[in-house]
Amino acid sequence: MVKWMVEHPLGPEACASLKDQEMFNDLLYDAAKAGNVELVDYLFDLGCDDGYAHALLNAVKGGHVECMKRLLERCSSCMYLDRETIEKVVVEAAENGHLEILQFFRVQDAPLIHPCTSRETSPNIEPTNIWWSRAASAFDAAAGSGRLDVLKWLHANRYLGCSTNAMDHAAGNGHLTVVQWLHTNVKASCTKRAMDDAATNGHLNVVKWLHANTDVGCTQRAMDNAARYGRLKELQWLHANQSEGCTFRAFDSAISYGHLRVAYWLRSNLPYRPPPDNQPRFRSQNQFDVLLFLQGNCPDISTTEFAQETKYDFSGDSARPGDFLIEEWLDEMYPQAASEGE
Repeated sequence: MVKWMVEHPLGPEACASLKDQEMFNDLLYDAAKAGNVELVDYLFDLGCDDGYAHALLNAVKGGHVECMKRLLERCSSCMYLDRETIEKVVVEAAENGHLEILQFFRVQDAPLIHPCTSRETSPNIEPTNIWWSRAASAFDAAAGSGRLDVLKWLHANRYLGCSTNAMDHAAGNGHLTVVQWLHTNVKASCTKRAMDDAATNGHLNVVKWLHANTDVGCTQRAMDNAARYGRLKELQWLHANQSEGCTFRAFDSAISYGHLRVAYWLRSNLPYRPPPDNQPRFRSQNQFDVLLFLQGNCPDISTTEFAQETKYDFSGDSARPGDFLIEEWLDEMYPQAASEGE
């Protein structure tokens, strides 16, 4: 289709317009993203090479090895790659589990720079080993996405260490096998964020393992976020096994997002901490159930002022079908709020 459009009698005029608007670059990005080597070649032959770096990243991210190689072959007509792009290439390959691409870069012998560009004129150009100067970032990225095969290969071939992000991200994303491997094989450490994020995302098995095998612990954010996302099991376990506790945000978030089982458990088992302004924000579909819960369990919140503010939240452009019924119920239960609002 692209070739037909370009070779049409009106093609040259259209191409000039496209190039002015940088739309040719978008075509190159999409061709690389789809791994379409033929289209990549065709676009390069038309002089479309300004978007080379972005196209290379798209090919790597999609695991399109042949397309990536072709882009690298055509590099002699392009500007050199900057440090940020080179780092992203390796990190994208690691994060997306494309081991073949990592192996390809491992054996590269020549720097990928413009032949007319020297270090004196362009200090950002780098020798070949710049592909691996950010191997630690690649290691962290592979850990966060659970790519154990990539981690093992990097560890055996190009291990330059890792940061706490490796275990933190692996734990937060629920990759317990990766967390265990990092702990055993590279003596990786983590921060409190590991348990915080694992609890937030509902990975109780990871939370338990971190508790048993590390002494880092968590912050109040663990229980606060577990409540926000309705993670009752995680919340109960943290309460029984960790001493950090939670803040008022736990109950406030549970109410705001309609997690009534969590809200009831918090109300029954922990010191009551209402939101500072005594006005929960309703973000769930079960808003009427939440109102009934508050009326029965939180009389200090269910006040005339609360009714007025809630009616305001349920009116205007954001009102949904049926919200008028809630307004009528509030008027009936809080007549003073109804009269003051008139």
